[in-house]
Amino acid sequence: MSSLVVGIDPGKRGALVAVEGGEFIASLVMPFKGKEWDDRTVIDWLSHLDVALVVLEQQQAFRGQGVTSTYTTGFRYGRLYQMVSMLHLPFTTPRPRVWTRVMLDGVEGSGKERAISRVKELLPSLDLSPGRLRVDHDGLADAGLLALYGERMLDDPRHLGGIRI
Repeated sequence: MSSLVVGIDPGKRGALVAVEGGEFIASLVMPFKGKEWDDRTVIDWLSHLDVALVVLEQQQAFRGQGVTSTYTTGFRYGRLYQMVSMLHLPFTTPRPRVWTRVMLDGVEGSGKERAISRVKELLPSLDLSPGRLRVDHDGLADAGLLALYGERMLDDPRHLGGIRI
């Protein structure tokens, strides 16, 4: 039985990261065709992995967020939710507040720098600036931490009720 866990950050700078046994396996920065996501690439990437669990960060609207931004966030989240469902992969959708409380506990700093710092510590082989990127990709950092959070969920049977199969 596989123990591979995939974390997905569905944000504007989204990414997918696969881990197994606390080790980095593979990553995918959200691919685009023009201004739209390339769904086929995401589906192909996921379907070639023997996945035990997908951890898709739940999205929500924030006070003061514009209508278009709220719609885009929800639409992208829904697309990824559907892709994972169509592939019949077990998944869970934790709220950011829940998984960050666990994974960023005791990490100094603020904002995305906390996630980048923590993932560099926990997954040093994850390249946060692939290709031509000159700065660390916060979507990769979040996706890596989501995957590690999923491994903790699998290790603790109290969390199994939140997994959709």
